[in-house]
Amino acid sequence: LTGIVTTNDVIVSPQVAGQVSRLLVTEGDSVTAGQLLAVLAPGELAADQRFYARTAQAAASQVLASQSELRFQQTQAAEQVRQAQANLASAIAQAAEDSASMINTKRVLDRYEAMAGTGGIAPQQLDSARTASSVITSRFEASSQQVRAQHAAVALAQAAQDQVAMMRSSLQAARDQQRAAAAQTRKADVRLAYTEIRAPMAGVIDVRAARV
Repeated sequence: LTGIVTTNDVIVSPQVAGQVSRLLVTEGDSVTAGQLLAVLAPGELAADQRFYARTAQAAASQVLASQSELRFQQTQAAEQVRQAQANLASAIAQAAEDSASMINTKRVLDRYEAMAGTGGIAPQQLDSARTASSVITSRFEASSQQVRAQHAAVALAQAAQDQVAMMRSSLQAARDQQRAAAAQTRKADVRLAYTEIRAPMAGVIDVRAARV
């Protein structure tokens, strides 16, 4: 593109292919190191840079959204497990209490039935014992069913934690995409910067081979 003369001849040429849009020096001009000599039309390089920049921005937004959703789901899943486990513990305690009451009322009923055979207890007392035994047996069956239901609720809450693990994997994939897009953007920035041709050192333009 241009030649700079000092004590040595230096050929300056672009690092990317393109059409020269501006020539800022002519033969005989003195230049300083780093001075802008010419500019190539950015064309596809600028378009690539904009595309990768938008892609990187979209990936960054996706990472932020995934992080926010993950934090929410983690908190919600942990609370669901905690609540389900607390409900299960309460149900187990109630079932244990009902079991003890059922055993006790069954003993009373057995004793009353034995006494009824010898006329040692009033019929009303025997009926009351039978009613009490039936009520507490039904209560124990209900509390046992509640224990089974709460076991299922704990399993369901723990399954939600598995979903959180999958979200972590998705977040990692989004981060990988963000890093890849950022790397592509940096490369595009570098290539776009190559459209500016600068003097590598101070000197005088000897031959300007390019024309606009």
